Order: sequence, then C-alpha cells, then structure tokens
Amino acid sequence: MIRKILQWIVFCVFLGTLVFFSIKQYRISHPEEVKATSEISNSQQDTTNSSCIEQSCGSCPSKENCTGKGSNASIPPSTGKEEFKAPSGDEFSEVSSTETEKKEEFKEGSNDEFQDASGSEFQEVSNDEFQEVSNDEFQNRADVTNAVPAKTEKVKIDWVKYYPTFIRFSILFMLLAIISIFYHTKWIHYFRYPILLGSLVYFGFILGGCPCILVMFNDMLLLFSGKLSLVVYPIILLIIIIMTILFGKIWCGWLCHFGALQEFLFRNPRMQLLRSKIAQKVLHIIQRATFIAFGIWILVAQINIVCTYDPFVKIFTLSASGWLAYLLVGILILSSVLIYRPFCRAICPVGMLLNLTTKLPFANKIVLDGCTECKKCHKYCKMGSIHDKKVDMACIACGECNQSKCEGIKLMS
Repeated sequence: MIRKILQWIVFCVFLGTLVFFSIKQYRISHPEEVKATSEISNSQQDTTNSSCIEQSCGSCPSKENCTGKGSNASIPPSTGKEEFKAPSGDEFSEVSSTETEKKEEFKEGSNDEFQDASGSEFQEVSNDEFQEVSNDEFQNRADVTNAVPAKTEKVKIDWVKYYPTFIRFSILFMLLAIISIFYHTKWIHYFRYPILLGSLVYFGFILGGCPCILVMFNDMLLLFSGKLSLVVYPIILLIIIIMTILFGKIWCGWLCHFGALQEFLFRNPRMQLLRSKIAQKVLHIIQRATFIAFGIWILVAQINIVCTYDPFVKIFTLSASGWLAYLLVGILILSSVLIYRPFCRAICPVGMLLNLTTKLPFANKIVLDGCTECKKCHKYCKMGSIHDKKVDMACIACGECNQSKCEGIKLMS
C-alpha cells in the first residue's frame, strides 16, 4: 500500500514538472502571444487604476483646500514676480568684487617666482636615483601578484536550453510510474512493444539518439572530475537510479531506445545463445571490465566519447564514416540479430549501475516465491536471468516470464 501511494506521488510530481516546463517553453517559443496577453492585462489594470484615481484626490496639490468633488477650490494664481524680487543686484556685485581682488592677487606673483627655480634644481636629480630602484622591487611585486589567488568564476548553466529535455524525461518518468502502478495487470503488458517502438522512433531516429544513457554516464564522470557545468544529465541519471530502486528496472525493459533497437533486431529465439548460468557469469565479468575501461578512458581523455564512437548514434543519424564506425555498427547489428540485447548484457555501463541496485534489500524486483522448478518460465526469459530458483540481476522487468503462468513468479515485489 505504501509503495502504491509512493508511485502515485511520483506520478503527480512529474506531472507538475511537465506542466511547469511546458509553460516555460511555451513562453519562450511564443513571445509575441505572451506579450499581447500581458499588454491586454496591463490595459485592463490601467483602466481600473484610472477609475480609482477619479474617485480620490490622489496627488492633487489643492486637496487640502478642497471641500468635495464639486468644489472649485484651486491654488491661488501667482505671477512669479515676487518670487524673484528678493535676490537683489548687490549679491552679484559682491561676487564680482571678490573676483577682481583675486585677479590682482595673482598679478602680484610675478614671473620672477618661476625664474628663481633654476635649471640646477632639476640637475640635482641624477640618474643614480633611478638606478637605485633595482629589479628586485619589480620581482617582489610579481611575487605578490602571483600570491594573490585568482578569482574563481561562477559556473553558469543555461537552463533554458534544457527545458525540452526536462519535458521529454518528465513524460518518460510519468510512463515509468504508470507501468509500475499497473504492472500486476495483464493489459499493461500489451503496451510494451508500442512503447518501445515510440521510444525508438522519437528518441532514436527523430532526436538522433541523444540524450542517451551513455551521455549521462559520460557527463557523470566528467562532473566528478571537476566540470561542474555538466550537471543536468547526471541529475537525470540519478533520478533513473532512484526510480529503479523504487519501481524496478522498467527503464531498461520498457523505455530505453538503445534496448528497443536491439529488441526489434533480434531474430533468433530458437538458438537461445548466452542463456546458460555460466554465460550469465561471463557476461557480468565482461560488463564490469568494460565499465572500468570506459571510466578510465573518459577520466583520462576528458572528452565526450559517446558522440564519436557510439554505434547507436551512427545508426540513428545515419552518419557512419570511416572503417571503425562501420565495424562497430556491423558488430552491433549482427550480434543483436543473433543474441538478445548483447549491448545491454555485456557493455552498457548504466545497465551495470542498475544491476547493482537490485542487490539492495529494499529494491523492487522480480522474485521467485515457492518455486517448484517446473522451468516453464525459462523458455520465456530471453535474458536468461532465471536459474536455480533465483532471478539474476540482469533481469530487465520485461514481464515475458508472466506468460508462462508459473505460480512461483512474484512480479515487482
């Protein structure tokens, strides 16, 4: 019950976030309409203010002598002549006399005063005086300037350009909350492939695969290395991790466009490659090794390697160039046709982080309760995550195992 309430609270929070940033984006994209509405409101406010002013004295200068609205009281007229009669002409004559006295005083100071200062006075200042100022003085000043700490510039983030990203991910997180709420029902699982197809088309081919999970991981490491401007995508990744802990790995099995591409490329369900228990252990070792390798590479190179080497981006944007890009794209397509989600199971660094969240005791995940080892669910699990009455951490909460109608499967417990 508490989990259901929390799921609805999360849904409402992201609904409010969606509305907030949608209004912000609308005001930015339609400034003329917003300006027109503001002018209309200002004009209405001016009319109300004018009516209020008519009913009150306001700043009227004759309001003290006024006896009412119909009174004809006014300020007595003034010609302005009496105002300027007080300052007489003697004032200006006194100023002119003092000025003439000062002029005579300066005349008394003759040119002899300047002639007394002969050239010998300036000759006394020799070149030795300037030679006494050595280079050490300037070196000391340089040391002082070097000792002053440089002012640290404040990191400025243009949040406005991320408004569309906030809107898109708010919709995704709302979908995640809805799926988690109705995960126990059968009808929600009929929408899994349409949701994956929509994610593949929009976030993949329309937006060019970006932002994606690899960009989030890349920026998270660069953020830890000191690049504070790359804070937006790590925040989104943190939200995905928290929601995975609360609601399960729905992101991987239902929403990720990288996983959707591999899902629709897979065409070899009969061979069941890499579904054994030993294969799962090998894939986990490879995934941890690639996680460490990617982390070292990004921290050392201090660049965004995703847009340069990511084969998913090359496929979505149809911009593969060079033998390395074609090689990576070919490996991805061929492996995805033969093996179910090879990238998710062996390489994805975000998948590695989400796998570790399932180890937490309070994490939401699929478990086997009272398993009789009928092995009906093994046939439906394409990830090969069910072995020895346990569900492996690679489970993506796709819900395919529920089709086996096994009584021991407990969904999202």
